[in-house]
Amino acid sequence: MLEPSPVADPHVSTTVVRVPFYDTDAMGVVHHANYLRYFENARVDWFRKRGVLYGSGLGDNIHLAAVESHVKYRSAARFDDLLVVQVRLADLQRISMKFSYTIANQADGRIVAEGDTLHACVSDEFRLKRIPVPVREALMSPEHGASLRLEPK
Repeated sequence: MLEPSPVADPHVSTTVVRVPFYDTDAMGVVHHANYLRYFENARVDWFRKRGVLYGSGLGDNIHLAAVESHVKYRSAARFDDLLVVQVRLADLQRISMKFSYTIANQADGRIVAEGDTLHACVSDEFRLKRIPVPVREALMSPEHGASLRLEPK
């Protein structure tokens, strides 16, 4: 099972997500598109734990645009499963950042999905911008908030 490891790697955070019924398909398993939502929920929590309010942007006229995503499905998750989503800041450049994710079933530690997302820092007009120094410093810091349990919306 994945465990939080902020001491071992300050760029890692974990979030627990409970699978709601509406995320499942006709076969009773989580529909593949929902894993990107789980990634996003955990990434927003990752930022929150470092004092960055992701939803309001990273400052005046600064936002993160998703430019690439990848998911590898390893095993099925079902309604009401508790999934542990581990997020790691894998790469930080001047205008972009990459996050890697591992989702495991909390009950048995089985890996459900793995993936990554790439985000570019952009203005309101979608022009590339440098990540501001205070934001960069916050991103490089270890988490300083409690782990949250998120129910997907």
